[in-house]
Amino acid sequence: MKRAALVIIVGLLLLAPLGVGAVDPVDDSNTPQLSQANGGDLEEGETRDDGPEGQMLNALSIPEGELMRTDLRRQHANLGPAARFSAAGTTDHISTGALEAELEEADDAERADRIEREFERIQRQARALEQAEREAIREFNAGQTEPRELLVTLAEIDRAATALEDQVLLLDEKDDEQSGEVITRSELTVVQHDLQALNGPVRGYAAEIFAGETPPDRVVVEAGDNKLTLAAIDGDHYIRETHNKNRWSSGSTPLTIEEVETVVVEEYPLLWEQQTAFQHGPESKLNVQLENNGFFDSFVNPNEEVVIQNKRVGLDRIVASETTTKRQDGLEVTVRQTYSGGPIEVVVVDGDTGDPVAATVTIGQDGEESETVGRTGADGVLWIVTPRTEFTITVFGEENEAAFVDVTPQPPETAIADSRTADE
Repeated sequence: MKRAALVIIVGLLLLAPLGVGAVDPVDDSNTPQLSQANGGDLEEGETRDDGPEGQMLNALSIPEGELMRTDLRRQHANLGPAARFSAAGTTDHISTGALEAELEEADDAERADRIEREFERIQRQARALEQAEREAIREFNAGQTEPRELLVTLAEIDRAATALEDQVLLLDEKDDEQSGEVITRSELTVVQHDLQALNGPVRGYAAEIFAGETPPDRVVVEAGDNKLTLAAIDGDHYIRETHNKNRWSSGSTPLTIEEVETVVVEEYPLLWEQQTAFQHGPESKLNVQLENNGFFDSFVNPNEEVVIQNKRVGLDRIVASETTTKRQDGLEVTVRQTYSGGPIEVVVVDGDTGDPVAATVTIGQDGEESETVGRTGADGVLWIVTPRTEFTITVFGEENEAAFVDVTPQPPETAIADSRTADE
């Protein structure tokens, strides 16, 4: 059957939830701005805890009771994975080029046969990658592998899935040029959906870290039974991916594009408000572009549940669930947290003048030695990702001043629910 083009719907700025039409741009005056100095309104040694600042962006997460293992540590460049990524990328490029040349040279009958065989190969490899992902998560949960090993495997799966999708598109293009009868639309949709479900922004970011293309950074890894959450801060964006593939429903009729859109709008209204364009992907997937080079992708099952969510959100759009400010040793430290695994903002100013302070920030938890997580910038601000358990933020000023703030993070489902209640 001739493959029809994927349905693409492009929304102009801030579409109505289920319609297409331009409306007025976002009024930035209503957007929560977190980085604001408090101006020394506390006495020395005092701590102030403020209530919720507003409704937080919703996030797909692994429920607290279903977590089997969680970890947050700094990942570094690693020559072994970097070499493998490079070699595999070169091999993929050569293989795809050779396949294209062979298809060009073949006659009609040979080309059709080759397209069919290559498509079946990709289907098998897609299933093998899915199994490799499940096994990698199982081994991590069992304590058989460390976070770095899991991230390396996921990064390799991400790269392989992207290469296979490139080959699928090549086969489909050659099929269209000939007769369009070898690959059906339903077959194409399924394999593209399965391959894209193996991609994620944190996997790609981890690959850049291992290859030395970006500095070492802390990456959140949380896993359950065939469930996975990865998160990190990439520059001025928070990136996150959560997979709950136990929610896949096989043999059921996929939702219509209107039904998928309705689910996403209802589940993620604040993210939807930031969208600048959107596009329906293979099967029940919705790709949404956000302001400031952000995005969020949602895979929705026939039961109207979000199975996978990938997102990249500007830090200037993050709303805190709780704020703690402490004045100590001449420093005033404000900590605005979201939820465990989410972004947390640390703001350090001079306790008397309110001027930003370039400070070293460390985190300590469970009686372990504190780890340096970074330095505040010229604005006195540092963004980090939040551990799962209670921790202490220690800030060292330019003249060895020190201030300490204890933080008790909430799981995402609790923090987000609380922020919604407070906002209502």
